[in-house]
Amino acid sequence: MNKEMLIAFIKQRVEQLAVAAVVLLILVYLIVVGVTESEAEKTLKDADVLMDNLDKAKKSAIPPEHIVVDYKGELQREIEKAINPVDGADWFVYKRPFVPIRFKVKPPDEGELYASTLSATLDGVKVKLSWTDSEDNKNVQIVGYRILRKGEDDTSFKPLSGGELSAGQKEFTDDGTEPGAEYIYKLQTTAELDPTKQFIKWKVPQVEEKTATVESEEKSVETPFPYVIRVKWKVPNSDKVKLEVEPTLVKGKKLEQDVEIGKELKMKDEQDKEVSIEYKLVEYIESKKAAEPDYIVIEHTRSHRKWKVEKPKGTGAPPPPVRIKN
Repeated sequence: MNKEMLIAFIKQRVEQLAVAAVVLLILVYLIVVGVTESEAEKTLKDADVLMDNLDKAKKSAIPPEHIVVDYKGELQREIEKAINPVDGADWFVYKRPFVPIRFKVKPPDEGELYASTLSATLDGVKVKLSWTDSEDNKNVQIVGYRILRKGEDDTSFKPLSGGELSAGQKEFTDDGTEPGAEYIYKLQTTAELDPTKQFIKWKVPQVEEKTATVESEEKSVETPFPYVIRVKWKVPNSDKVKLEVEPTLVKGKKLEQDVEIGKELKMKDEQDKEVSIEYKLVEYIESKKAAEPDYIVIEHTRSHRKWKVEKPKGTGAPPPPVRIKN
């Protein structure tokens, strides 16, 4: 074998020769410090595993995205754990072209998901909901939303029909509401960890699943009363009160009528037929100065919600009914 062939042989097998040299150094070290035969066998096995891992690392010219080059410290700890030296020499592992390789594991990115901000406005008796995502969200991708509602007769929040929305939707109209009623809404926001990042975990909330869900603060809305009711006067020599009923949010015709306590208020529909408006007179308070009611109390016959309706002052418009809450 001439000189040129020897040089070519060394160049082709420089990494294998380097590994062999490291193993040889380990053996020499073991002989010097007097390691027993069983310890030497275990050390050689550990060294073989270590060298295999090193060989795999050397085959990747570019470390993964989450790796900062700092191989030396980690591999040195592995070698020290394998041979357990007392006062041994420092160990160095090299990567072509004989530059020390160092690695340090970077902590994974953290996904942070916070509640969206929910807003509610009235459109007649309908409730329009809109929301914005939190600016504090980090390393997450919104998957979708779910709207929950709690009515006055409900003991818990319930999902709204059609209230399962995709990530791009930021508005919803609840048209399943009744006039003169109170509703409470919540918005659930669901997101997943940023799929473009390989090493990532949840920070808020602390969960192990791929997705996480957070709820917004509750938003309370009271739909308007559907009629204008004018208290006119007390009918002479009776317990009746003359009222004028005018629909504002429902179909019907304005009607003036005498109503006594316990009787339902009525109005005329489009066919001029008198129909109940589902409210009844339950109380009236007479003025101290005249035999006229200062205000009346009406009650919704199904929900038993009550409103106080005051008599207009002068010729002005009547004040809106005021909800009486238990």
